[in-house]
Amino acid sequence: MSAIMSRVRYALRSARRQRLRTVALVAGVALTTALAAAIACIDLGVRDATTTRAGETRLIVYRENRFCPFASALPQRYDRQIAELPGVAAVVPVKIIVSNCRASLDVVTFRGVPVDDLRAMAPKLASGSIDAWASHGNGALVGRELAARRGLRVGSSLTAAGIDVVIDGILESDDPQWRNSAITHLSYLQERAARGGTGGIVTQFDVTVSDPARLEEVARAIDERFRADESPTATRPQTAFVARAARDVVALIGFSSIIGVGAVLAAFGLLATTMVNVTRHRSREFAVLRTLGFTDGGISAIVLAEGALVGGLGGLIGAGLAWTGLARAGLAFTMEGVSITPRLDPTIFVIASVAALVAGLAATAIPAWTASRARLVDLLRGGS
Repeated sequence: MSAIMSRVRYALRSARRQRLRTVALVAGVALTTALAAAIACIDLGVRDATTTRAGETRLIVYRENRFCPFASALPQRYDRQIAELPGVAAVVPVKIIVSNCRASLDVVTFRGVPVDDLRAMAPKLASGSIDAWASHGNGALVGRELAARRGLRVGSSLTAAGIDVVIDGILESDDPQWRNSAITHLSYLQERAARGGTGGIVTQFDVTVSDPARLEEVARAIDERFRADESPTATRPQTAFVARAARDVVALIGFSSIIGVGAVLAAFGLLATTMVNVTRHRSREFAVLRTLGFTDGGISAIVLAEGALVGGLGGLIGAGLAWTGLARAGLAFTMEGVSITPRLDPTIFVIASVAALVAGLAATAIPAWTASRARLVDLLRGGS
């Protein structure tokens, strides 16, 4: 143990002697680790939002061949007919108005729902109250992430897409759609949209089925019921609906994953090349260590310790930067009224930190082997 600690202390002293080089290497590893961890969290959020899971019970009923909330218009009276179908446990008519239908990181999504339906959902509030929201015609319950992005709190006002609301509560939810939305009275959004007035037109219906095994069966029954009606429908599980609506965002995130892999490989190559050059220029130092009694394994351990120091420290800093940045930024990739948010999973940051440590060791493996195998006379001549 004492021998190992002596090698570590020597590596630390060596790093302090070459502060600029050490800082540059640690910064490069940190930025690469932060990028890789952030992309992994975003990819995990995409999987959560778009992968159909066993036990899923939520269906989204949308206007057939319509994609943006501005274009989807369904008669609110459909809710009674949907509720009568076998296997349907609950139906909630929803009016959606967005500030931007294109892919964006800062979209305000208003979701109008009936007061009684929201009470039945019993959403969790971080602050404010449902009673206050119910008593205000232009009140809104704002999702936690939207509130963080816009700096909103109870009593604040929010204006977007021609809609003015007063914040009556901050919502806590596991659903990224709710965390990034402002929940208003259905009648208020219908009146502001001036399309049919109160009780007229909605954007979609959120349908809950009684048995997950009947999800597809109920979806087909809904579409069949309105096939010949004035407004035919397209019904999908919520995850499939999000995957279709946010397909461009999903493709963009997939491409960014490829870029992330390339950045990691490039950083590894840069670290390995730098360590090879550094080791070559330290040949006289290694020769002195040989004369002082350091074995081949001891010299290898010093080089490997320096690589582990750079990789480990850079990995920890990078993982911390990624966690802090994602937690504070409140990112939400929104398109066509649906949102995808990164999921902060501690496992990802642990893996990223360990991977950076392993990369540091791997990058110095060849230089360590070269330094340990070089002859003393070659080291004294300045070449290994």
